[in-house]
Amino acid sequence: MTRSELIARLAAHSHFPQLTTKDAELSVKAILEDVRDIFESFYFGSTVE
Repeated sequence: MTRSELIARLAAHSHFPQLTTKDAELSVKAILEDVRDIFESFYFGSTVE
């Protein structure tokens, strides 16, 4: 699944009717940035708390 597909599915999901496409986009961006930061920490030998 691509980032665009994930955003579209979140924005269209009936469980989150108030979620706009922009909200979904910001949420996915924040989550993926956090995941990236965690992997970078592991790569450089840091710990994650």
